[in-house]
Amino acid sequence: MTEQGSALVEGTLVLTIVLLVIFGMIQFSYVVFGYNAVVYSARAGTRYAAVHGSSSPSPCSASTVQTQVLNQLPGIPASAVTVTTTWTPNNNPGNTVKVTVSANFSPMASLVMKQGLTLSSSSQMTILQ
Repeated sequence: MTEQGSALVEGTLVLTIVLLVIFGMIQFSYVVFGYNAVVYSARAGTRYAAVHGSSSPSPCSASTVQTQVLNQLPGIPASAVTVTTTWTPNNNPGNTVKVTVSANFSPMASLVMKQGLTLSSSSQMTILQ
């Protein structure tokens, strides 16, 4: 009878550790997904700005770049995202554009992490038209 009780206690301890590892892996994957989304959205915004320079039929502005970036961020609320677009020195072809995206990312397990993470990425390209 005591062996059954000790097997139950050992099983509970092992199951607890296994579940913690599994949920930790899920949480880590969720953060990696968020980071990849931020990186991709910065790249997409920069690409949009590079092909919509001053000589384009529809030149872009910082607000249109921000709209493009926010369209590429599934699962991250727009209120948690900051998009900064910088043209050096302006948006004429041959100059550079840099888009920086920063997002306050709230993890699923808010018990472990009380504050969210700030995920940030920037991308720079030469303006084509």
